Amino acid sequence: MKKKVYLHNKSLLREFLKDVTTYTSEEFKDLPEDALVITPLGYSSPLERHDVKNAKFEMVLENLYEGSSTFIRLLYQFGFLKSALRGECPVICSGETPESCSALNINYFLYKTGQANLQNRDYKIKITEKPYTFLCLNNRPRPHRTKLLEYLNSFNLLDDALWSNLLLNNSENGEIVRLPKEFDMPELDKSENISLRLMEWDQWLAGPAIPKQYDSTYFSVIAESTIMHRYSFFTEKIYKPIIMGHPFLTLASKNYYPDLRKIFRTFEPYLDEVFSIHNNWEIRVSSVVREIDRLVYDRTKLVNFIKRVEPICRHNQETFWKLYDEYPQTTEIKLRKYLSQLGGQV
Repeated sequence: MKKKVYLHNKSLLREFLKDVTTYTSEEFKDLPEDALVITPLGYSSPLERHDVKNAKFEMVLENLYEGSSTFIRLLYQFGFLKSALRGECPVICSGETPESCSALNINYFLYKTGQANLQNRDYKIKITEKPYTFLCLNNRPRPHRTKLLEYLNSFNLLDDALWSNLLLNNSENGEIVRLPKEFDMPELDKSENISLRLMEWDQWLAGPAIPKQYDSTYFSVIAESTIMHRYSFFTEKIYKPIIMGHPFLTLASKNYYPDLRKIFRTFEPYLDEVFSIHNNWEIRVSSVVREIDRLVYDRTKLVNFIKRVEPICRHNQETFWKLYDEYPQTTEIKLRKYLSQLGGQV
């Protein structure tokens, strides 16, 4: 017998499962034991951790803002990692998970980043000389981002770059570097803690791409959210340069580039992307820096570089917006199929 599916009334999945019965946080403990309950899991979850851990019904844990290492860490901290790795605790998230998990990756950041950049939908990159070599934006401190910036600095590559390192606005993490005022968002100009404002999901100021940043640089250098595990996790950090028609080199997990190429085109042979295949993440860091150094060694050739890769960038833009337009329908189909496989009536 199929189980009735319940969805929290604050769940982001409501947009795609409009006819599924919703419940409130107060009603959570009283849901029937034969239900299949989609349950928000996260640091700002509307549900009490104790109630989630002691639920008597079957749950599908949901967090659309986490994936790969960040979701693995979240499951561990909430006491669900072992059961998830055994495939006993289904999850819905936005990144790759270990193969033994029963998981659905809906790649939610593609949709959310598209929503934040509708004003940039018809953006075309300007193929001209630029005042800066590359764009490199960093907020939350992570070991691979620190190592990347250290390597870039040791090659003097930050001297001509447009870059930031906000470090969650905590100087104990290192030297805070903000963009020049003319390249920053006006909404952030008077903010006391710009790092937190960038991460507030109700406003999500990290989402919109600022055209001047991309007009003034030849390519993007991205340090994604995850690198330690092999599982890929695509966030706004990759989608913004794709939307803006910007070439990119991305420091990320081992599976990142192979999975990315299933959807978009990358930049070989114009860039040597061999850095992405190394098992050791520190070797990936040093290798990507060497490729950046090679690329910017002769700045007179950078205009020709963006001319040559412009068809790839245009293809990626078109692919992104096609996926964005189709996302509500394709995601609803994926969700209903997954919940049905779990025994839910949808």
